[in-house]
Amino acid sequence: MDPIFNMDRFMKRKGYLIRELSEKTGISQSLIGNWKSNLAVPSYEKLGKLIEAGMTAQEMFGDELGNMLVKNSYPYKDFEKSQLKKAVCEILGELSKQ
Repeated sequence: MDPIFNMDRFMKRKGYLIRELSEKTGISQSLIGNWKSNLAVPSYEKLGKLIEAGMTAQEMFGDELGNMLVKNSYPYKDFEKSQLKKAVCEILGELSKQ
């Protein structure tokens, strides 16, 4: 079973090396390495930086939830980074209330 948060998939799709992603996002190489090894998951602030670097909802939440988010919230072709950041914020806000 693939991890829900799939840093490796994102980095392979975008062609990023850890060093390159670190430079692009300002996130430490060691933290990115921990995410890639599934030793940690990013905070909301860091998720925002990953979205800006091109991470998709599917890479963030897994295919099933990511596809539901995209299909039910916005048409996929119009699903922009700012909308994904807003949707992530709403999801995390709802989860924190539970």
